[in-house]
Amino acid sequence: MHKTHDSIFEGNYIHHIENGNSYETGIDLDGFGTVVWRHILKSNHIHDVDYVAISLENTFDSIVENNIIHDSRAGIIDINYGGEVGEGWGTDQRCEVGGEINQYGDTDGDNDCRGDLTGNIIRQNLIHNINVKEGIALYWAGGVRLLGNTISMINAAGIYLNSAEYCPLIEIQDNIISDFSRGAINIQSVNSLEKDSNNLINNPQGDQDYYIADTWYSLSEYQNTTGKGKGSIKANPLFVDPSNNDFRLQSYSPAIDAGIDVGLNADIEGNPRPQGLGYDIGAREYVELIPVYLPTVLNGK
Repeated sequence: MHKTHDSIFEGNYIHHIENGNSYETGIDLDGFGTVVWRHILKSNHIHDVDYVAISLENTFDSIVENNIIHDSRAGIIDINYGGEVGEGWGTDQRCEVGGEINQYGDTDGDNDCRGDLTGNIIRQNLIHNINVKEGIALYWAGGVRLLGNTISMINAAGIYLNSAEYCPLIEIQDNIISDFSRGAINIQSVNSLEKDSNNLINNPQGDQDYYIADTWYSLSEYQNTTGKGKGSIKANPLFVDPSNNDFRLQSYSPAIDAGIDVGLNADIEGNPRPQGLGYDIGAREYVELIPVYLPTVLNGK
């Protein structure tokens, strides 16, 4: 999808994109060598993809929300290219300018989109059983907001940022990050994070919660050392039945009422937010089931 804009990809079922090609993708906003902008990807179900379920390449002002992604090599990747990024792809042009007033991409003419503020929002997605790479990964992409996602069973980092210099002004709020092998949040520098709060981290491996510049931190160490991570908690989210892909919250989950308002007024299933005293962390708001009492029938009447 080169130099495209203002498209909506909604309600698709995409699965088993497999032919042995390690770069097979479920949905690819492919701005490599060009630029794309203002797309919406929502309420898609994507699984069993050889590479990445959703890829944003040189993509700007786009929204990825309410998608269910599982059993793939990687979850969601947001990447911006520069002159030396992606060598061997058969082109010297890594990034162009686009938009009605040339407001996106290579706005300064240096053929480099690395570190540009994308304005992308990745929110309220359920990502689980990712078997090789990260749940959400940002490569040289700035100004990305990661809000209210549930990320679980990841054979790598839950969230990964690859560059201290080229991943500026990142927001990570209201996410559940559970059962990972390379840290809940794996970054090169804490300076990448403009906002990092009210996340729930569940690490069965112990205290390796944040991986920053080759050093491990527990959540409490990270909070005390950086002053960030306010409102974040370390706890089991108490999903209903994650082994059977049921990531709803049980009634006593610590994620309930522990989030903040990040602009989401309905959850991934369309349930209104908030339901209780506050917003719940993660993609699903806990909904209390109200029992229905039927009148007793006496004497057949």
